[in-house]
Amino acid sequence: MEGILLLVIAEMVMVAIFGVVLILTCVNKPKQKLSEYGKVESNISLRPELTFNEVCQKINTLHAKPILKTSIGIDVPRLATKIIIKKSNKIILSGAEIFNKYEKEKYSAELTVREVVSKMIELLDGNDMKEYFEQTFEDSFNYIRTKTEGDVSSCFKKLLPIVFSEDCLTVSVMKTFTQALFAAAVEYLLPFRRRHQYHDGYTGWNIEVIIESQEINIKHTKGETSYEENGFNFEWCLIYKIDRINKRIISLDLQIDNVQFNNYPNDLREDFIICKDKINAECHLKELN
Repeated sequence: MEGILLLVIAEMVMVAIFGVVLILTCVNKPKQKLSEYGKVESNISLRPELTFNEVCQKINTLHAKPILKTSIGIDVPRLATKIIIKKSNKIILSGAEIFNKYEKEKYSAELTVREVVSKMIELLDGNDMKEYFEQTFEDSFNYIRTKTEGDVSSCFKKLLPIVFSEDCLTVSVMKTFTQALFAAAVEYLLPFRRRHQYHDGYTGWNIEVIIESQEINIKHTKGETSYEENGFNFEWCLIYKIDRINKRIISLDLQIDNVQFNNYPNDLREDFIICKDKINAECHLKELN
C-alpha cells in the first residue's frame, strides 16, 4: 500500500514539475512584435510587377463581368458607411451619417444599405427604379419586418438581378466598389510598399461618388501609415471616370498625395519622393478600352 502511495506522490510531483516548466517556457517565449504583422517581403522577385496599363486592363475586364460574377453583394453592404455622394460640389449623402442615424437599431447595417443604395439609384437611374428597389428590398429583407435573424449580404445579392439590369448606371458605379478592382491597384503599389513598409491607418478609407452632367467620378481615398514608428503618413487615390451614356470606365488615375514625414531618414525620404513622383506621373490612362 505504501509503495502505491509513493508512486502516486511521485507522479503528482512529475506533473507539477512539468507544469512549472511549461509555464516558464510560455512566459519566456519571445513575442512577435505587433508592428511586424502584415509586412511584405522586400524581395522584389516574389511577384512580377504590374504596369499601370496592365492594372487598367485587369480592372476593365473585372468591371465587364456580369452582376452575379462580381462581389457587389458583399462589398456594397460592407462599404456602405464609407460612401459619400456629391453633386454640384455639395454632399448629397454620407453613408457614415446614415449609419449613425440607425446605430441603435437592430438592423442598422440593412437600413444603411437601403438608404445609401436608394439615393444612388435616384440620382443615377431615376425614381421608378428607386421605388422598385425599395419595394423589392422590403420583400427580400423580410426578416426585418418579422424581427428575426438574416444576412444582409446574402439578401442583397439575391436582390441584385431582380432590380438591376446589366447596363444599369448604378450597377456600373457599384462595380467600382468591389474588392477585386481595388486589389489590382494595391498589387500595382506592392513594389513601393516593399521599399517603404506601410499599413492601413492615418485617415482610413472613403469612397466619393461625384455626379457630373456627362460622367460619374468615383474616387477611392485610402490613408496609410508607416510600420516604422512616426515614420510617415500619406494618402493614395484611385479615381474612375464612368461615361453616363455607355456606362463604361473611360479613364483611370492613381495618385499619391498628402505625404507627411516625421522621423523618417532623409535618404529614405528622397527615395519615397522619387517613387511617388514616378507613380503620379505614369498612372493616368484615358480612353480606356
